[in-house]
Amino acid sequence: MLNSLPDWFVNILSALAASVGTYLTTRKKENVDIQGGELSNTEAAIKIWREMAQDMTDKVKELSEKIDHLTAEVHSLKSENSTLKSKLNLIDENNETKPKRGRPNKAV
Repeated sequence: MLNSLPDWFVNILSALAASVGTYLTTRKKENVDIQGGELSNTEAAIKIWREMAQDMTDKVKELSEKIDHLTAEVHSLKSENSTLKSKLNLIDENNETKPKRGRPNKAV
């Protein structure tokens, strides 16, 4: 049967068959490469998010410690302020006159 066909037609058929075969095998390889690329991209994105989450966790811990320190300092200062106010009230009650607070005289 192939002997009865012209040479140019046999050449075209063999080239067409080779092209179709190459296309099919290349398509499978490209699909595998694309899936592998997507997997590596996903892994890279996960790594970036983990690093960011760890950095944010560290920052939250640091800020939480600062908040605790500042809260303790505020309570200490409130206590000191309350003590000083009570001492001032005792002085005012004992002297019964409040000291005048004014501006010092400065030459203009």
